Amino acid sequence: MTPTKILRPPLSDFGSVRTLALGVVIAPLLAPIVLLPEDWAGWLLLLAAFALVIFHRPFRKNYPLFLTAAFLGLVPIALALVNSYITTLPGGEIDAAAFLQRAEHVSLSGDWPSPMFGANAYVSFLALQFMIFGQSKLLAHASSAFGANLGLVVFERLYTRLSGGRTVSPITLIIFGLLPSALLHKAAVLREPWEALFFSSTVLLLLRLASTWRLATFFCFLISALACGIWHSALSLTALVLLLLAGGIGLRGTTSTARKVLVAILLPVIIAPAAWWAINRSLADRRVSAVSEEAFSSGGIAAIETLAREGAGRASYAHAPGMTGVARLPVGFLYYWLAPLPWQVGNFSDLVALLENLLRTALLIGSLTAYRLSKGQARTNIALALSALLIVELIWSAGTSNWGTALRHHIPSYGPLCAMGIFGCQLYFHHRPMKQSKRPNTLAGRNRTFHQRASASKDCTAPGSRDIS
Repeated sequence: MTPTKILRPPLSDFGSVRTLALGVVIAPLLAPIVLLPEDWAGWLLLLAAFALVIFHRPFRKNYPLFLTAAFLGLVPIALALVNSYITTLPGGEIDAAAFLQRAEHVSLSGDWPSPMFGANAYVSFLALQFMIFGQSKLLAHASSAFGANLGLVVFERLYTRLSGGRTVSPITLIIFGLLPSALLHKAAVLREPWEALFFSSTVLLLLRLASTWRLATFFCFLISALACGIWHSALSLTALVLLLLAGGIGLRGTTSTARKVLVAILLPVIIAPAAWWAINRSLADRRVSAVSEEAFSSGGIAAIETLAREGAGRASYAHAPGMTGVARLPVGFLYYWLAPLPWQVGNFSDLVALLENLLRTALLIGSLTAYRLSKGQARTNIALALSALLIVELIWSAGTSNWGTALRHHIPSYGPLCAMGIFGCQLYFHHRPMKQSKRPNTLAGRNRTFHQRASASKDCTAPGSRDIS
């Protein structure tokens, strides 16, 4: 061994560059566990949230994709730290404070809310964490960051399934992971990260059933649909419709008579009580405002609710033209999807909402393009995901009357919409050059004619040929 090799051993002896980089990133996250022992569980959960992203195998295929995924995994963690230790970011002022207050009360008193559905289910979820690990504001925000990063992993799987096995690109991850409203609400103590996670996972399992129907996948789909529907009555109705789709796929997609009989028996047993429960909850939950759902009795929370209603009044389109009679459903859906309109923009939040609506509209057009250009199983997958998207958005729109709440209700379905829309854009630009190549190239034809004449003249004057002039 030469002296140079002795003085400079190979890098592989100390680990790869990636391992060293991960150590540099993770080391600062471990230090606060010692400095802030009361928040140890929150810091460990933040580490687990980051590990979900950096150790996901598809994200490690190339460095640009890995760095993009690592950055997007750190963003919810950074926002959780800001919300916990520095200041409250937009999106986490009203409902997040109410959820924290109720969860702390339940964890101390043991007075569990009933029924275990909607806001009560989320309060119980937080209270259970506080009872096990102790009350910690960071822990509540860290659980939301964990759900957001797990949603990023599920989005990668969903995009790969919808695109027929393509690798997700860094740009696709950025468009999904840096949507302002989704980013702020997923980092707060709210239900949005879990609603988005389980809606995307339910759609993903539905696509797997459409490809290869297995009983184990069907039971995983049932669990995911239940976890999706427990957070809100609109999602419970959506999960019920998707369950009907999954049952139809099972009856049609399997050749085993025993499996068909089993599905035919399971469907009524599962769907009948699920439908009764979902419809009852939807009828009981007529107050559709994002704030008025949390019916708290304390004076402080009541004052916060009053403030929220006053703020939501400016963004309301309940009394807009066309919002009466039978036309309320289609007109309400248009307002739900497009509001605020350009002349209704009054502040920076409205401008962000307008730009996000334009992005969602472009992605919806891309989704329809993906359905038109895809074939075979890919087209079936797009049709199912598009159906799930339209179902949940139609149900949301029926009970939403202001664009502030609509902005939050768009978050659960953004994953499938983003995956389909970007895939449709890729298909469109892939097919476009093929269409242009069918046009006759007149310049190429002129060049061929010139070369043919030149070669003919050379043949006439070649040695041994006869000059007829």
